Amino acid sequence: MRILFLTPAYPPAPGGGERYTRELAQHLASLGCEITVLTSSARGDADFWRGRLDTYHERDGAISVQRLVVQPFPLGRRELLAWRKLMVVLSTLKIADSSPILPRMARRFPRIIGLESALAAQPRPDLVHGFNASWEYPMLAGWAAARRWGVPFVATPFAHFGANPRGRMARNTFMQHQQQMLAAADAVLTLTDVEITGMAAWGIRPKIIKSIGGGIDPLPNFIGVDAIRQKYALPERFGLFIGRLNRDKGAIDAANAAVAANLPIVFVGSQMPDFAKFYAANPHPNIQLLNFVSESDKHALLNACTFLTLPSHSESFGIVILEAWAHGKAVVAADAGGIPALVTDGQNGLLVPYSNLTQLADAFRRVYTDENLAQRLGNEGRATLASRFNWQQVARDVFEVYQGLVGIV
Repeated sequence: MRILFLTPAYPPAPGGGERYTRELAQHLASLGCEITVLTSSARGDADFWRGRLDTYHERDGAISVQRLVVQPFPLGRRELLAWRKLMVVLSTLKIADSSPILPRMARRFPRIIGLESALAAQPRPDLVHGFNASWEYPMLAGWAAARRWGVPFVATPFAHFGANPRGRMARNTFMQHQQQMLAAADAVLTLTDVEITGMAAWGIRPKIIKSIGGGIDPLPNFIGVDAIRQKYALPERFGLFIGRLNRDKGAIDAANAAVAANLPIVFVGSQMPDFAKFYAANPHPNIQLLNFVSESDKHALLNACTFLTLPSHSESFGIVILEAWAHGKAVVAADAGGIPALVTDGQNGLLVPYSNLTQLADAFRRVYTDENLAQRLGNEGRATLASRFNWQQVARDVFEVYQGLVGIV
């Protein structure tokens, strides 16, 4: 089968959604699919408002990747956020229900130049698969192209429900035009059952909807505990946060809880403006920032840490949790978004209400001071990973959906 993927960004751009898309593409290619990816040239979140002007084709193993220019927002991130808020308001007021205004505005998320032309130049695929309904322009363009070609359209929305299934975060993914696209898809493949339940709460009932999960690949080679501590001047025991450093991801909560619990947390990831402003006003020795690290160093850090924390309400899945479990590490996370579909409180991790700093700091202290608890949680996490999350099985499940839609047996 010839499959066309559309995604707002693709590795080496960081992020769980980007990595998820690449891993699925690679494993589907191993099953004989011919995968082409249309995406932006973005290498990080900031490129979505600052722009990135290169366009080129490349090979990622068996996968063909075409990257297109991202046009900047003249006023930067503030203009992007203002534009998005206006879209949410228009959708909430139902002003744009039957007009093309929201799909036209969605062309700025992200502002990929030449996407329709690139689609028109593609040979007719057997199926189109779009990813990430929060940065929906590629998915919308793919849906329109699939209808023109008369081929099935599959959506993986990475839906973020946060702490409130109909709250601010969900409204960013379920505006009128996004709801129409997901409802009309031939299949919607979610990462967890949380997304299925949340979409039903919005009245979205696609023809086929299935939770297919995710997984991790074999661990890379990485340096030992002493070496990684020496490389980054780390304490003997520390908590670890990996992800975008902003409020929605829980980075600010994790930093405040590290101070309250009086224990060190190491932060790996790009600083968003809200976190940068917070840290500039609140530097503390218990907060150590590493920004980006290599994949091998990331796993060395996971191997060396005492626990991983992800007190986020913007996760549709949370691959970093699986990676922590691969190293047998305890996880402290927020009881929000897709995280509860992975973590069972007290069994393979600790869950706390999103943004509850008192409970978060207490959970940090528990896994930091009780080595038996941390080891038990980590071991249970490793068992969960082995029994439930396997990329080979995920790819086979997706491939079976493709076969059913295309009519190939």
